[in-house]
Amino acid sequence: MKLMQLRVLPMRSLRLSRVLFGAITVLIYFCSLPVAAETKYPYQVFLQGGTYNFEVTTETNDSSDTLSGFGAYSIGVGATIFQKFLVVAGYSLILSDGFTGSTATGLDFGMRYYHWTRPSMEVSEVENLEMSVYNLYNPYVGLAVRSRDFLSTLTSTYLGLGFVAGLDYRYKKDYYLNAEFRYEELESPASKTLVQMNILFGIGVYF
Repeated sequence: MKLMQLRVLPMRSLRLSRVLFGAITVLIYFCSLPVAAETKYPYQVFLQGGTYNFEVTTETNDSSDTLSGFGAYSIGVGATIFQKFLVVAGYSLILSDGFTGSTATGLDFGMRYYHWTRPSMEVSEVENLEMSVYNLYNPYVGLAVRSRDFLSTLTSTYLGLGFVAGLDYRYKKDYYLNAEFRYEELESPASKTLVQMNILFGIGVYF
C-alpha cells in the first residue's frame, strides 16, 4: 500500500527524501569535526518517556483526527561540537496504551544549542593541578528532522521538521535528568499533515 502511494505522488515523496538527505548530510559533516581540546565527556546517551499528541489533517477534504495519551519513548546519542552545540541521533517508539496498543516508530536527527551553558565538562590544567567545571542546569533549544511510521492507527509514513526546548539537570558528574518539549509538523505522501507534540522526561549518561 505504501509503495502504491509513493508512485501516485512521486514529486512529494522526492521532496521529503531530499529534506531528510540534506539534514543527514549536514549532521554527518558536523559529527566529523574534532571536539574542543578542553572538553571532557563530550558524548552522551539518553532515554526519555512521556506523553504524545497527534493531529492529522487531510488536505483533500480538510478532515482531522486526534490521538493523545501516555506512551512516547525515545532513546538517543549525542556528541558535543563547538562547545555549545550537541548533535543528536535517536529512535522513537509510541504505544497508544502506554506499554501496549497501536505502534508508531521513527528516526530522529537534530541539533541542540546551549546558549548560557555548555553540555559537556570543561577541564583546565595548571602544572599538576586539574580543575573540572560543569553546570548543574543546562537549558537548550534546537531543531530536528523526524520520521514517523504508523503501523496501524493513521496507517502512513510522515517526515518533516521539528522544534525542541528542554533542560538538563546534572545531578552527578556523569549523569543528568532531562525534561523536553517537542513540536513538529510532518507530511506524508498521501497528502496528510501531522502535527505532533511531546512532553518527555528522561535520564542520560555522559561519557
